[in-house]
Amino acid sequence: MKAQFYRIKFLYEKEGMSQRQIAKKLGNTRNTVSKYFKTDEAPTMIKRQNTSIVLLI
Repeated sequence: MKAQFYRIKFLYEKEGMSQRQIAKKLGNTRNTVSKYFKTDEAPTMIKRQNTSIVLLI
């Protein structure tokens, strides 16, 4: 996840590629690339607690 973030930033800032070009090159959607453009920090993974309920019928 972090590697993808830095690669997207690099392709945009250093290579001058558009969001559409980056999405096509990396095999992502434009929405994913756009999401990374809107932040200055790499996203982190948060492990969620399992909150499922088992119903015994």
